[in-house]
Amino acid sequence: FRKWPHPELVLVPDEIDDRMHPGRMGVQFYGLTSFAYESGYIGLLWIFRTGSGGQIYVQLVSSRDGINWTRAEAKGGRRPAALPNGPDGSWDAGCLFTSSHPLVEGDTIKLWYGAWDKDHRKPDAAITGRVGLATLRKDGFASLDAGNKTGTVTTRRLKGLGGRLSVNARAKGGALAAEVLDADGTVFPGYSRTECNRVSGNGIDQPVTWKAHKTLPVSNKPMRLRF
Repeated sequence: FRKWPHPELVLVPDEIDDRMHPGRMGVQFYGLTSFAYESGYIGLLWIFRTGSGGQIYVQLVSSRDGINWTRAEAKGGRRPAALPNGPDGSWDAGCLFTSSHPLVEGDTIKLWYGAWDKDHRKPDAAITGRVGLATLRKDGFASLDAGNKTGTVTTRRLKGLGGRLSVNARAKGGALAAEVLDADGTVFPGYSRTECNRVSGNGIDQPVTWKAHKTLPVSNKPMRLRF
């Protein structure tokens, strides 16, 4: 504790924030609750609309090292809220403050949060605070969505793959198939999409199998998965 590193700026508002919430003061980051999750970090970023409403809501950020953070991709010029304010007059219409980390119970992520019914500009005596609970399917912080057209995603080279393959997917009304590729992108015999027993249900741990295989191929070299 005798020596401390110099503070390092890791997250700042950008031009997308300014366009979403214009005003003289624009957007400030009021807080960040981050927690380790699987092989990285998930963060719940408190967005303070200083110039356009005085509300605080929550966006999602992620990181591999706790220093370099990736923010949600903007769609139509706007970043989605991970935890939005309630409608005007509701108990959580004003400001939201997340707990340090959520709890995972079975197939559900549970996040407790504090909420004000008024925005940050109101005097304290006019504000009522309450505690809320938000829920999410396990590992459901983000998703890849194909819509009405066939979508394809191929992983990077993965080391140490083996055993059973399972997916967290909602495929009702469609189907999900998987292929196993070697490091050069060639499909392993018996592991093509046409030989895959397609997944068509909704669940966080659905097994993926092929006509002649129930598990992934055995290899000491990196492999790729294509969904």
